[in-house]
Amino acid sequence: MAAAGIASRILGAVYRIPLANLIGDEGMGLLELAQPLYNFFLVASVAGLPLAISKLVAERTALGDENGATRVLKVAVYIMLVTGLASSMLMYYSADWLAGRVYRDPRVALSIRSIAPALFFVTVMSAFRGFFQGRQQMGPSAASQVVEQFVRVGTMLVLATGLLSRGVEYAAAGAALGATAGGMAGLFYLLAVFAVRSRRDGGARTDGPAVTKAGANERVGWAADSAMQIVERIFAISLPVALGASVLPIIRAIDSAIVPSRLAAAGFGAEQATAMFGQLNGMAMPLVYFPNVLTLGLATSIVPAISESLALGGRKGVATRVGEATRITAFISLPAGFGLGVLASQICMLVYHRPDVGRVLASLAPAAAFLCILQTSGAVLQGMGHPLDPVKNLVIGSAAKVGLEYWLTGAPGMNVVGAGISTSVGFGIVAILNLADVARRLGRGAGHELAGAFVKPAVSAGIMAAAVKLLSIALISVTGRARLATVAAILLGVIIYLVAMLLVGGIDREDIAMIPKIGPRLVRLFGRFGLMR
Repeated sequence: MAAAGIASRILGAVYRIPLANLIGDEGMGLLELAQPLYNFFLVASVAGLPLAISKLVAERTALGDENGATRVLKVAVYIMLVTGLASSMLMYYSADWLAGRVYRDPRVALSIRSIAPALFFVTVMSAFRGFFQGRQQMGPSAASQVVEQFVRVGTMLVLATGLLSRGVEYAAAGAALGATAGGMAGLFYLLAVFAVRSRRDGGARTDGPAVTKAGANERVGWAADSAMQIVERIFAISLPVALGASVLPIIRAIDSAIVPSRLAAAGFGAEQATAMFGQLNGMAMPLVYFPNVLTLGLATSIVPAISESLALGGRKGVATRVGEATRITAFISLPAGFGLGVLASQICMLVYHRPDVGRVLASLAPAAAFLCILQTSGAVLQGMGHPLDPVKNLVIGSAAKVGLEYWLTGAPGMNVVGAGISTSVGFGIVAILNLADVARRLGRGAGHELAGAFVKPAVSAGIMAAAVKLLSIALISVTGRARLATVAAILLGVIIYLVAMLLVGGIDREDIAMIPKIGPRLVRLFGRFGLMR
């Protein structure tokens, strides 16, 4: 999942460079005004169903009931066919009204209509992803991500180039149509994989639980439910998840209304406000979301893993998996946040040839770390059977973000940077509250252990950030090539961070040994240099 996510994010980052150069800030702004609306409708149509499917399939699989797992998928597909089609049609036919009344820019309607059909394909595809993830078979879901993104990016660039002569609004609409093409490709891929595996495994199906451990079925709560009972269980899990998942798209939709209007109140014209919003959501935010590709794979896999432990009565296994997930999240998130903060302008120059966007990225750098943390901790709470906890925390953090954003964005000295700061504060509140709830659910001593997981990565990331800043300045002065110096500073920063983690004991012998093929060799190598404890 992480490898596929990295490949998808690289494709996503790469296409934004030529696309931003092709359609400019204004075209990116039009595209990004349609994207939050698409995300909102997608959450409404998916409604937390993939996670519910994953959790229920994991329970059935843990108990050896393969037919029960397949029945969950069949029921979910029927649900998603209905919700996906309804959401797609509603978004398509309301495009003109939304563009005129909500966004005050009729040109956005073309992008809204172009992206609307993607809702149907992506919604149905999510059911199959949830099924494979519940069986802890991450390969098909991972591959479908790459297929979807590859087709999406190719379609976006081709259509944006071909339609640019008709105007920037048509070019943005052509780019938006890439989401529909990508969704179709990803769905057809998963359908093919499911068909092949169903034929291959057809003879191995079982009609009921193979596990006879006392009380196992009672803990899961069902063994041979009817279709309607499966629907009830799916929605009992998915509705709270959907409430939480809808918060961020709603906030992004609110952003698309608040930020341009508050920038106008600060004295910026409509076109300039749209361009600045494009810098925030179209350029800086994708870089902020890039690090969470690793924790997204972790969050996806932790839900069925915890559900499996609970189905088999393994409370100790739950605590162990939560601890490891938190440690991995801290290891990834903190250097990402520190690095984006100290190299913001250099990274924006490297990626977009726009160092001026660096001030926006710097304001969002803490959000990169907090997003990883809230994502993993939220998935932990969902897997433990407490999906309302992340919802509550998201509402609290989002309310703080919106209030702060309204104030800071309208300040002439802050403008779009104020929106970035408010996002970082909001994500930080959610992350802290999620961790507090996880500690409370796990019991005594868990809070200290969870907090301790962040200490050594924070120290190592601080050392890395200071070294990288000095190195980037020195390399630029020596080479005179800013982009090359930035790449070199990033690579050296990775090495410095890993060495610092080894020295402070943030990485131990067992962690290194688990790396496939080269792990034992690295243990011996680090031991010779006194880096391994």
